[in-house]
Amino acid sequence: MPMFSVILLCHRNAWSIRDAVQSVIDQSVSDWDCLICDDASTDGTAEVVREYLGDSRITYFRQPQNVGQALNWTYGLTHAKAKYVATLHADDVWFEDALATYLSAFDQSTGCDLVSGDWLRTDSQLRQLAHQPQSRINGDYVHDTVVRRVLLDNPFLPSASAFRSKLIDSAGFPNPDYGMLCDRDYFLRLSIAARSVAILDRRVMRYRVHEGSVTNEYVRNHRLLDELLDFEKRLDDYLKDYADKGELIATYKEMSADFFFRNGITIFQDGDSRRAGEIIEHARQCDPRLLRSPKRLIKWLVYRCGPWGRRLMPYIHNRNTFVTDVV
Repeated sequence: MPMFSVILLCHRNAWSIRDAVQSVIDQSVSDWDCLICDDASTDGTAEVVREYLGDSRITYFRQPQNVGQALNWTYGLTHAKAKYVATLHADDVWFEDALATYLSAFDQSTGCDLVSGDWLRTDSQLRQLAHQPQSRINGDYVHDTVVRRVLLDNPFLPSASAFRSKLIDSAGFPNPDYGMLCDRDYFLRLSIAARSVAILDRRVMRYRVHEGSVTNEYVRNHRLLDELLDFEKRLDDYLKDYADKGELIATYKEMSADFFFRNGITIFQDGDSRRAGEIIEHARQCDPRLLRSPKRLIKWLVYRCGPWGRRLMPYIHNRNTFVTDVV
């Protein structure tokens, strides 16, 4: 039995999967098997992968139809044979010591069930971007401490994380109702099930930021808002065993209020006043003090002006953009 089962998730990644697979092969820890789970790609991904199937550690499965990230990921998890599971998206690339970093963290504590490393943001050509996530303090977090961290800070990327396969028994599988939020929902449940979690201030992978990414797609079409609203409703059940559940959920809502408000204003700019009103009102319910900010108050007053306000809004409201300047 190998030490790691690597689940490599892909969907129309013929342009990037060679880098991902090679980064698995180049790991300093060689005791792994890799299952490439292809979510019905039609762009030649299978032809690229075929070059690597001479390595007995690598197998390939193609979904007969597009099932989405959650079900594709679940397929890989159900076939994981190793003690530890690591996931890699086909547009990301590991540094050669990624698995060694995970293994070191697991070995330092018998109670460590989940490990999260840091990452380097790059463009599609793997060139470092000027804007990078803030460095995180490394350390071990236990039970409600890590759950609070995961819920409020969202410090996990699937491609920068690994966990003991036994966690699947209690955490279950990724939620097929979610697209972009699939990762956050699943790692929250994994952290609830874990005895302790190591969050490391060490980069283990290159994270590509590009126009075709799921993140960009879900922000552009506002599907992320629907998923966040559903996720918020599930928190009461997820956190049912926590004494400070009410305070934690209230803090989460307060922190998410600005995101809802900004996106509500953007939807208003795009002409959907009814949907904008729902999102903006939800933001105000999440944080009753939201309009104490002069900038938000001005935007809200302009929003209340209806069609006239829509013409004025572009002068005071900037849309969300990703920082993609190369160093």
